[in-house]
Amino acid sequence: MLVNSTQKNEKVVLGLLSLTCESEDQMNQAGEILTKYRDQEGFDLYLYKDPETSNFVGLIGVEQRKVETDPQENLSTIIVHRISVIPSFEGESVDYLLFKELKEMFPQIQISGSIQSETQDIIAQFAEKYRQQKQANSEGEAI
Repeated sequence: MLVNSTQKNEKVVLGLLSLTCESEDQMNQAGEILTKYRDQEGFDLYLYKDPETSNFVGLIGVEQRKVETDPQENLSTIIVHRISVIPSFEGESVDYLLFKELKEMFPQIQISGSIQSETQDIIAQFAEKYRQQKQANSEGEAI
């Protein structure tokens, strides 16, 4: 289950954010990253709660941007900047479940990765997997 992060689970969020940092310097900046997500409009952190243990085991940091194509349309896109799973759950596709639940929360919004955060390839793979599963499910229902 995907839930919006709160002050109450700040230590869990900081721990998961630190897993997205490559260097010791960046790990020290996890607090600053958290502040950015809390303070900037359009930025959100979501935690994934494992249904079996009820523990938070993953995190996805996103930015929702308005797309200015047509003034009459109110389109937006979601950019995934960070995705993190605790090491003991890495082989269990929790990162894909984070994407899937985010897509189910925002079915009409395009979700993509960030070049700067190097999430573009993995999010593209998740989007394709999600599309294929959705297509297979709709074909199965038509039979």
